[in-house]
Amino acid sequence: MDFETIGTPSQRQTFDAVWARLDEQLTGNAAYDLPILKHYLDVCDEICLAPSDLRTAIIGVMMGYRPDGASEQFAEVTDFVAHRAGLEMSRAKEAADSGDFNEAMHIMTRLMSRINLLFKRFQKSTIFDFRDDFDAFTYRHANYVEGMLYLTPFAVSQGHQFIGKLYLKLNDIERAIAALRCAVAWNPVCAGYYFDLASAYYQRRDFKMHASNTSIAYRYLRTADDYRRFYFETARQFDNEADHKFAAEMYKLSLAFGENPRARGSLEYIEKTWFKCATPPLSLDHLKASCREHNISFGPSLNFMCDVDEYIAKIPENALSNSLSAEKQSVLAVWNSIV
Repeated sequence: MDFETIGTPSQRQTFDAVWARLDEQLTGNAAYDLPILKHYLDVCDEICLAPSDLRTAIIGVMMGYRPDGASEQFAEVTDFVAHRAGLEMSRAKEAADSGDFNEAMHIMTRLMSRINLLFKRFQKSTIFDFRDDFDAFTYRHANYVEGMLYLTPFAVSQGHQFIGKLYLKLNDIERAIAALRCAVAWNPVCAGYYFDLASAYYQRRDFKMHASNTSIAYRYLRTADDYRRFYFETARQFDNEADHKFAAEMYKLSLAFGENPRARGSLEYIEKTWFKCATPPLSLDHLKASCREHNISFGPSLNFMCDVDEYIAKIPENALSNSLSAEKQSVLAVWNSIV
């Protein structure tokens, strides 16, 4: 839903004004003012942001008690709440994209303060009591609840990550590290957060912590972008240690999983400044020998390709899996195009 196309400008202005008053309560210590909540919901109804039959349930959740039927409407209620947070997040991203990082930071810090407070208050709400049907209810809405900005550690961590990246743009490394550590605390199994944290430590020239966070990220690699970032950060480690030959190989592996201007620039600098890399087309034996020479374990992509080779060796040529063969050839083709 695009907030900018809903209702009249006057209605949207009223909505923002009421939201601001509500925000003052959410970020303060005072108890909720029920008339303000009701007025807020009336404005939502007026511009079709929340169905009127959810008013009681929304107030119940915010006030910390559960009226009849609130649990059945829980997913819809949190969808409404998350929608407003999503609008704030979008505005922060628009500000950042336009280069106004201070405004983006202002929006995000206000939003995250509200999120953290709401999260604590929702946890204390009786709507979270463990009734007999609680597990069934949770299962029924599991996929839905997973994406809600206000109620899941996963989504809260994304907000902290965004704030951390904004601080990096503002060259405030210490605050960036603090925000990214919060992101990791809320969601400790996301490789991307560790890579962001590693990058921040690298900017601070804390190479020990850079290596540590890169190593932790290795445990949670899932996507091609994760692999790209892993090999890039590994390359920076070797580059910093003046092992330029192996750094060049890692930069090339990073580029094999996706274009990266920084990896491309670093590779070109190494080739121009130190030597012209004469690495032969990718062979598993060559890559495995390099890893053993530098006493590092095989990365996920290398393990995958070794598995493919073993698979190919055991099965007749005409019975090979097309998908596995295509995957391997794709990686080989990209690698050979950049060496």
